[in-house]
Amino acid sequence: MLKVKFLILLLCGTVVAQQTTLTSLGPNGGIISLLKGSPDDAVVFAVVRENGLYRSVDGGENWSKIFAPNFNLQSVTIYDIAFHPQTSKTILMATSIGLFNSVDQGLTWTPPSLQSLSPKLSVAYTPANPKVVFGSDEYGVLRSNDGGKTWFPLKDNIYFGNRPIYKIAVHPSDSINIRVLASTGFSDTVGIFFTPNGGQTWKPFSKGL
Repeated sequence: MLKVKFLILLLCGTVVAQQTTLTSLGPNGGIISLLKGSPDDAVVFAVVRENGLYRSVDGGENWSKIFAPNFNLQSVTIYDIAFHPQTSKTILMATSIGLFNSVDQGLTWTPPSLQSLSPKLSVAYTPANPKVVFGSDEYGVLRSNDGGKTWFPLKDNIYFGNRPIYKIAVHPSDSINIRVLASTGFSDTVGIFFTPNGGQTWKPFSKGL
């Protein structure tokens, strides 16, 4: 009986799979290396490798290429995009030359100051307190207390200061302790770090990784 039921489920699954169709919404022109949407679904960004940054304001039905000052994918790599948790107008974009910011849903961008410290590999707002933003570069974790305008390193000379941090994740509702996870590259022996206090102290999460 179990074999019969399994066969029926398998056949049904095959029929459903055969009827499924995928429709390309674009943008066209290359491999999409990053796809990010705002919390209110008002705007979506797609980074097309070797072809630029594209924006959609209608759920992906139509796309337009975005041009920004000092921005050229031949020399600049986009690693991460973060939307302000309360408004889709304010956006931060971590690139290989620093942090771009936009206040009009990504239509125009302000380039980074090459003389100031800013995230290059990842960026993430604290959802419960958007003035606090975390980011990272090739040396460790960065923090901003003014919404991403100025940054300072969270380098402890133990874990940070000597290794790149590629991704940052912030607790969605913790506005007091601000718990954060930070991940390193595949060649790092540690893998993931955790802070229970907004970056004051860190400990590695490496068991089982």
